[in-house]
Amino acid sequence: MSAVAVVRAHVGRALDPVVAALARLGGGAPPGLRRGAGAAPADVAVVVVHLRAGAEEDADGVLAAVTAARRAGETFTPVLLLERPALAPYRRAGYAVELVGPQGVAAAREEAVRTYAAVAVVEVSPCDVESPGDLVDRLLGSVPPPSTGPVAAVRRAARAVERLLP
Repeated sequence: MSAVAVVRAHVGRALDPVVAALARLGGGAPPGLRRGAGAAPADVAVVVVHLRAGAEEDADGVLAAVTAARRAGETFTPVLLLERPALAPYRRAGYAVELVGPQGVAAAREEAVRTYAAVAVVEVSPCDVESPGDLVDRLLGSVPPPSTGPVAAVRRAARAVERLLP
């Protein structure tokens, strides 16, 4: 490993907590959050998509709706919260996935919102998957307009630093 690579690695490790703190302060997602297969990193809001028991069984339907909503406006990054351990299809699609633990649904939702600096939580029940157009509209409607001013400037600066790190 070259000397430059070693220095970049050390600087990157030292700055990671600072970049994460700035991103959360600015209301953005944590650095490096997976947005889904084929999606470029972007400065967009995070939405927790809570899949109620039974909704995760139709992974193709859920993924189609979430991907369609994400591509329609490129206005949010989904974090999927599942009540049952059916994580594989969602992780293969490239999304961040969390599982409700023994602490319960309310605590898991609160933790996901805090961890990912999410701006909204959208609940998806099994019947929502049957009407994907409505689910796409709900996902797109959950995202507030982009922020401006000093908070947005901090978020953009955090993303710029993130892009420079290895």
